[in-house]
Amino acid sequence: MKSIKQQALGIASAAVLEFTPAFHGKWYEGYELILECVAKEKEPDHCSFREGVDFWSWEEAIQSIKKDAEEIWKPFSEELIQQKVTLAKKAIGDGNVESVLAIQSLGEIPMSDKAQIFAGVLRKAAKELNSDRERDLYRVSSYSGRFMYGQTCLSISTPAGHDISEVVMQVGKVYKEFGQPKKDNMGFGFVFYWPNIPYSSEDE
Repeated sequence: MKSIKQQALGIASAAVLEFTPAFHGKWYEGYELILECVAKEKEPDHCSFREGVDFWSWEEAIQSIKKDAEEIWKPFSEELIQQKVTLAKKAIGDGNVESVLAIQSLGEIPMSDKAQIFAGVLRKAAKELNSDRERDLYRVSSYSGRFMYGQTCLSISTPAGHDISEVVMQVGKVYKEFGQPKKDNMGFGFVFYWPNIPYSSEDE
């Protein structure tokens, strides 16, 4: 199944080009072949400009197609990303952290939203780990220590005698999406933090 962007490129191509019968309904494939032909400095023979359409070169036509396609796919893509963010936050709220992995292409989500999702996952894990203890051992917060240069990032503190292994087990497979944390000794325990995930405690 073609992505929204690929479909948009196909539609934008068909709007300005006449394709041969072999590419009827296969406009994106036709667009890809144009790219191959231009890269090889060959004149495409599977399509031609529609009547009234005038470009100085195939390179100009490609740029125009890309621009028109972006106006089609970008609004749809942004809406889909927001839906993914909503679903991820709902999964965390429902206590179903593993469902976050079922949301494809987390990488497409803006880091500001992804940071909230990761923070939600960590807070859920900390709550579960603290539930059977008299006092909270794990605490999610923002970190602004070494090498952060005034910036704040997502972190979780662990008490002396505890590492992050319990957190990893509680979070499950979603943990790999966080990336490798750095570690800071705070005297009373450790702080594990992710410089790549901007976060402020005010976001909680």
